[in-house]
Amino acid sequence: MKNVLCLDHVALCVSDVSRSVEWYVSNAGAKVEYEDDTWAMVSVGGSKIAFVTEGHHPQHIAFKVSSTDDLGSGYKKHRDGSSYVYSEDPDGNTVEFICWEEDEHDDWSCTQNGEQK
Repeated sequence: MKNVLCLDHVALCVSDVSRSVEWYVSNAGAKVEYEDDTWAMVSVGGSKIAFVTEGHHPQHIAFKVSSTDDLGSGYKKHRDGSSYVYSEDPDGNTVEFICWEEDEHDDWSCTQNGEQK
């Protein structure tokens, strides 16, 4: 069993990343953490939402784990430096387990009791 600290983010598949980011900024007061043509990360209300494009990243839910040891030997690296593995639940939903580099994205981290900051 993995040492899950908290829900890290939910990734939604979108047709236009910048249009989705703009909508969430305007309608939900989201703060843009990162954006390019194939994915973006925003924070809103203490939660994170990733916007992904089909073929580049799967739509998924992501849980933050405490270390890469929780990911096993087959983990990969995202371009932002995070380490991850994708898995599927019994119904075929994609689940990501993610570990951020120490102090990288400190504002995106969980508190020690598993609640998001």
